[in-house]
Amino acid sequence: MIRISAFIFALLISTVVSAEEAVIVVFPFETSQGSGTASLERVFLLEDELEKAIRNAKAGELDGNEVGQGVAVIYMYGPSASVLYGAIRSVLEKSSLTQEGYVRVRFGPPGSKENRYKLGNNS
Repeated sequence: MIRISAFIFALLISTVVSAEEAVIVVFPFETSQGSGTASLERVFLLEDELEKAIRNAKAGELDGNEVGQGVAVIYMYGPSASVLYGAIRSVLEKSSLTQEGYVRVRFGPPGSKENRYKLGNNS
């Protein structure tokens, strides 16, 4: 009986995790020579603001970022991409970093339907 319960629990957990939706923010970003760490600090500060908005709305979690080749990407996940995007939208609109970027709002695992929204100057 314990094996069956553990198996069912693992199956339920894997179903919930694979059903997570995503909000992915992409924006141009260059680390300038000699001040790369200082300019990365701007991305970290943006992440702090996004995490606070997500936490306050209980909308999911910020997973991390990738920075390189002139682009920064921030990954966020939660049970509802629409709710997650609603929680962070005002932060993105106010940020000078994201003004030439876009947001991918994905409704399920990779390969699922997604909407793409331009930010700031791209609107």
